Amino acid sequence: LQEREVDRGWGRFPIPIDTRVIVTTNCNLGKRVEEGKFREDLFYRINVIPLDLPPLRERKEDIITLSHYFCEMYCREIGKPTKYLSEEAAAFVLDYDWPGNVRELENAIQRGVALSTSDRIEIYDLIWDARKKRIPTIGGVGRPAETVSSPKHKVEVEVGTSLAEMEKKLILATLEQTNGKRAKAAEMLGVTVRTLRNKLKLYRAEKDAQDSKDESQKDHT
Repeated sequence: LQEREVDRGWGRFPIPIDTRVIVTTNCNLGKRVEEGKFREDLFYRINVIPLDLPPLRERKEDIITLSHYFCEMYCREIGKPTKYLSEEAAAFVLDYDWPGNVRELENAIQRGVALSTSDRIEIYDLIWDARKKRIPTIGGVGRPAETVSSPKHKVEVEVGTSLAEMEKKLILATLEQTNGKRAKAAEMLGVTVRTLRNKLKLYRAEKDAQDSKDESQKDHT
């Protein structure tokens, strides 16, 4: 870096280069140097013009603009009419800290676009903690886990329904929400596209077998 040359090892002479090196990190490299976890000489060579990019939580004015952009992009991608955040959902995304920054916001909006069945994206469409099935309640905005749901998004099952049948209902409902987009449905369900495809093949085989059985019974009657 300092000599602006590259030594290929097997060459007789170093090769001069004219480049600009841009390095990004989410760590405090100065502190890492003090801890002996980063080379001091490399730190001083790359620390020429440091730029501090503030996290999304410190750029609240960008959140709604980015949200609108992602809404338009993902509505267009899955063939839905363009829709935006409701007033309550907009207040929520402004109040949330977004530890995952823009990527986390994008994922939430993508999921909201896929799940929303009204002309606006609501808070319950933005659920991103699939393991806890909840949205954090921040600043009084949002609802507790047990009430973050909408009748439009419920998958009704009766007591005693088998796990396999519950899984089938959930998969088919998710596909309906994504207008048949398997990649989006697989992402929302937390499975691979291949797994989803195999499940759908199984459901088709079961339906064909049932149809064949019904036809056979009709013939005998």
